[in-house]
Amino acid sequence: MHLDEGILDLRVTRTRVDQLRFDIDPPLHLAGRSIGSREYVVLEVTLETGATGTAYVLTRGQPIGAAASALAHQVLDSTLGQLFSPRGQLLGRSPDQRARAVLDNCAWDLAGLVQGVPTWRLLGASRTSQPVLLVAGYRRHGESDGLMARRLAGWREKGYRSVKIAADLRSDATTRLLAAIREIATADELELVVDLGFAGRDVSQVVDAARAWEPYGIAWVEDPLPVGAATDIAEMRAAAALPIAAGDEASQGELFGLLDADAVDVLRADSTTVGGLTGLSDVVTRATVPVALHVYPEIHRHAALVMNGVSPIETFPPDDPFDFVDRFVQCEDSALVDGGFLPPTTPGLGLRYRPESLSDNVVESTTFAAD
Repeated sequence: MHLDEGILDLRVTRTRVDQLRFDIDPPLHLAGRSIGSREYVVLEVTLETGATGTAYVLTRGQPIGAAASALAHQVLDSTLGQLFSPRGQLLGRSPDQRARAVLDNCAWDLAGLVQGVPTWRLLGASRTSQPVLLVAGYRRHGESDGLMARRLAGWREKGYRSVKIAADLRSDATTRLLAAIREIATADELELVVDLGFAGRDVSQVVDAARAWEPYGIAWVEDPLPVGAATDIAEMRAAAALPIAAGDEASQGELFGLLDADAVDVLRADSTTVGGLTGLSDVVTRATVPVALHVYPEIHRHAALVMNGVSPIETFPPDDPFDFVDRFVQCEDSALVDGGFLPPTTPGLGLRYRPESLSDNVVESTTFAAD
């Protein structure tokens, strides 16, 4: 990493925490669950230079807002160097730990802003591009297999080459959808990822499903079981006809457990559950398989450029009815070229919080200022 040590003594003069809520109507039905809203926490940290770093997190019902507010008050008058997560510690996904991870991501944004370079340069990036994985495969209310297949295949015309689909193990709906997509687009034209969302009942159920999906050219089957079931996932990987990926929202320790059990072909990782970009770099160093990052494309595109191999940048369609980040975050340098994102040129992470774009979505806003 290439941080200028001279910037690390800059002091924090102001912090802001906003808690946001967006209703989903009709609700999203995913892996047997009904999701009626998305909640986010946005953290801003301002230094004595006037530079403001920004990061955010999807809370999924955790009280991260309260944890972030306490942390935002605590770090007033701290130095920039004190905002980064400690190296070499196992970092996780409790509300306090996730708030700390968001603070670490803010610190990396600030470091890039102060040094006048995009954050990926500070991380020591080695690639010139990474492919985009479009999370568009949530079935809309009343949508038939044919309509959904045409909608997903239509993303090819907008430059996307890879799409993730939310799978259903309770029926043959996923198999029917895959068949409908392949009538329109071949595996060479559109790569498909199947996400089980931890909904697998047992090893045999997922193995049987993977065999049924094998003819449709699936890149990997994602999160078949809860991440703590590393032994079962390893057994599944040995028997399944398709590559297995796991690790969404897992702690460092859980990810290392998957690696130690030789359980995955692709390791999924999320900076907000491993200590931010600092902790994520420890995961990448330890990984013996390709790493694919979970959501937060504005932040994770910088980490993906550090990967030695292919690391798809997971993103959502514009104005998506199930993801609302583009309603409150403006992302710079996000143009799609040949199915991938090029390295951004804007200093820092290249994202800007737009509270002025929100009306009834701010549940709570808290600002702290140094004396």
